[in-house]
Amino acid sequence: MDSFLLSQLIAGGALTAALLTFQFKKQAHVLAAFAVMSALYAVHFVFLGQFAAAAIVAVSVVRFVTSIFSKHPAFMYFFLTATLVVGWITYSEWFNLIAIAAGLLGVIATFQRDDKRLRTTMMSSNLTMALHDSIVFTPVGIIVDLTVFVSGIVGYYRFYVQKKDI
Repeated sequence: MDSFLLSQLIAGGALTAALLTFQFKKQAHVLAAFAVMSALYAVHFVFLGQFAAAAIVAVSVVRFVTSIFSKHPAFMYFFLTATLVVGWITYSEWFNLIAIAAGLLGVIATFQRDDKRLRTTMMSSNLTMALHDSIVFTPVGIIVDLTVFVSGIVGYYRFYVQKKDI
């Protein structure tokens, strides 16, 4: 099996987790779904030979797990720095800057105590990564990012807009 097809199959596994991301109310569950999705997503980028994106997304796995246990601002600054350093070390093409920007937005989102801010900032991170994925041509990767974006809209609507009849 060629590496492109394998990358798309692995991204399909990330898609399963992406469908769940914002459909949880508890932030810890949202972040755990993102950690699983990101682990698969990072491997998918390795098979595409997109090592900057793979490294940035791999950092996000640790970031998501960390943020489940602590929202301390020091962690946010640590992961902003880690994302920049990993992006700088692995930089090879101009579009890596888009992955770095998506990673930085993801860091800011992850350490928000306010769930609404987490959701809206993470959606902007996913749209940014969808742009990156369009450039490197990973169709399933684009679908993953757009699925998370749509999941974010649906989840935001369900939890914060829709009037509940009790």
